Amino acid sequence: MTQKQQPSIHENRSAADRRLSELLRDNIPDAPLDPWFTRKVLNRLDSRKRRVAALIERFIYIIGIATTAVVAIRISREIMLSSSPVSLQQGSTLMILAGLSAAMIYALVEPLTVKRKIKK
Repeated sequence: MTQKQQPSIHENRSAADRRLSELLRDNIPDAPLDPWFTRKVLNRLDSRKRRVAALIERFIYIIGIATTAVVAIRISREIMLSSSPVSLQQGSTLMILAGLSAAMIYALVEPLTVKRKIKK
């Protein structure tokens, strides 16, 4: 026996469905080119909440960068004051902290460069 294929849900749209779809597509503003937000998120947030969320996110990145810098400075100081050679653990810890700092700095700065490219 052959099974009867059911038509796709998109093929069964009524004229009202198509009109509503066109109306929504034409009147909804496009999402800005911001890598942190998708269209779904933007549709649920008002602009004030987006600004507050962006400020909180930047604040957290700044705290993370400062924390990793303080820890890296302390470990470097400890290495310089000790008479023993640098251990593998100390070196790898410094490399991890450098990588974390670089990633956080990139995440903090990259959205700003995207906004500048859009304005040009």
